[in-house]
Amino acid sequence: MVTLLVSLAVYGAYFGGVLFVGPNPEIGTTLALFFGALFVLAVSSIIAHVALVGGMCPGKGDERDAQVELVAYRNAYWALMWSPWFTLPAALSWAGAGSQTAAAPLVLIGQALFACLVVSEITKLTTRVVMYRRGR
Repeated sequence: MVTLLVSLAVYGAYFGGVLFVGPNPEIGTTLALFFGALFVLAVSSIIAHVALVGGMCPGKGDERDAQVELVAYRNAYWALMWSPWFTLPAALSWAGAGSQTAAAPLVLIGQALFACLVVSEITKLTTRVVMYRRGR
């Protein structure tokens, strides 16, 4: 649950920053946003896990944990396979609409593909939370 909330907050801020930059992004600006988001994600995840787990020893997973992981990765796979069909046309149309730099279409397509990975990761984390909440 903590990983899901941290991911939603960091990636939401990241893509909000990307939208704030607009249709003419510079590679340096988006790289700074990207590496800043990765740094914040790593640090906040480490802090949250240390605070919650503390000195607990990780135990062996049971059959339920294995089933949850299988379903979570399956759902993430499907999200990763289907999301480019929705994000790439949007990125291509946005890139062609008002781009004034040669790098803008490439940066926007890169952002769209990164969004596909983020959607897949959020799908996996959400599936885990839902399945554990339901008791499956």
